[in-house]
Amino acid sequence: ALPNRSDILTLLLNDVRLRSKVDTCILIINDSLADVVATRDSVYTLLRWSGIIDEYLVIWSHKLTFSLSPQSFFQTNTHGAELLYTTAITMSKLALWDRTHGTILDLYCWTGTIWLSFIASWIGDRLIGIEETPSAIQDAQNNVIRNNIWTDTLFIAWKVEQLLNISQDTISVWWDDFIPLWSLRLIIVDPPRSGLHKDVLTLLGEIKLSHPHVIICYISCNPVTLARDCKILTEHYTMGVIQPIDMFPHTHHIESIVILS
Repeated sequence: ALPNRSDILTLLLNDVRLRSKVDTCILIINDSLADVVATRDSVYTLLRWSGIIDEYLVIWSHKLTFSLSPQSFFQTNTHGAELLYTTAITMSKLALWDRTHGTILDLYCWTGTIWLSFIASWIGDRLIGIEETPSAIQDAQNNVIRNNIWTDTLFIAWKVEQLLNISQDTISVWWDDFIPLWSLRLIIVDPPRSGLHKDVLTLLGEIKLSHPHVIICYISCNPVTLARDCKILTEHYTMGVIQPIDMFPHTHHIESIVILS
């Protein structure tokens, strides 16, 4: 017979070997049909220790440290993530030519893993990160401090697809005094499997009209939605290099990096 939830919890909390190897233990109950670990309605229960774990990425010669809370996203394949980000950095540098100074706009910034990797590799002087999960925003702010990053940063807890629907007054409060309009150089998007919302695609098209030198580094975990989005984005952008990264060997899952300029 399959073990019930009580048996599993007892094992997790009392097994000597697990207790010596596991940093923290959190029970997440997700009763929805969505193909995700958790939803807004999921219940989180801290079973042992602090509920925060540390992760590390080595990007070129830089060792970056990240604190992660339960609702924060981090790639499950750490070495694969290092390859993914270093490849994205190399591709972006080639596309930017000598325009690596300026502002990075990260539209799904999570805990800051991608843009911190870029800034540590000398791309970008400022960062605007937008992420709807408040705890992930807090993690990103903490990770700036932990990694001694002195770049100007602005984090906004907001749904990316709602950016077109907010008032100009709200936008002014957020970044009009923070970012010179001419300084936007790079937009990073790493959306969920569903890809970019139609309003985000519209926003990216509008940005290109006012910032002709901007490029997009699109990191995708779903080739189907990536192809759909790129077809729309090429109304304003030119597709450049496409590079798949096999993050999960022996499965059908594949990550892809696309540069649009």
